[in-house]
Amino acid sequence: MRTLEDRQTESAMSECAIWQGKTCSSGRYGVSLPGSSEYMAHRQAYKSAYGEIPKGMCVCHSCDYGLCVNPKHLFLGTHSDNMKDAARKKRLPRLLDQRGEKNSRAIYTQEFANQVRAYYAVHKPSFSVLAKQFGLKSKGHAHAIVRKVIWV
Repeated sequence: MRTLEDRQTESAMSECAIWQGKTCSSGRYGVSLPGSSEYMAHRQAYKSAYGEIPKGMCVCHSCDYGLCVNPKHLFLGTHSDNMKDAARKKRLPRLLDQRGEKNSRAIYTQEFANQVRAYYAVHKPSFSVLAKQFGLKSKGHAHAIVRKVIWV
């Protein structure tokens, strides 16, 4: 199996082969049978060129173009490898810090978190009492806010 570095060198010397068929709902990847990861075009291209894909492995793009099906641009990696590669290439900078209002699923504001901390600093209630006092989802949320795990 060739390394990522080998594939990056080859990628620089060859052009992307762009999938011309159907794409997934986001339009980022080609699919030959919509709704199934087994039929993602880049996975099929890798499998045709290099053989079976081990269970749990991702087929990653050294060219960073999801519609590319050039086997020379494809390499195997774990999901973690793929996310680290994306962050290193600054394709997913928001993954680097997801605390507080930077998190798209945040249900509290920074101002609210500051109020919770201020109340805790003065009254020192248990996290269960703090959660109940402020209507937090759980004592775990209270702990995470006070200890700045999810809020800075």
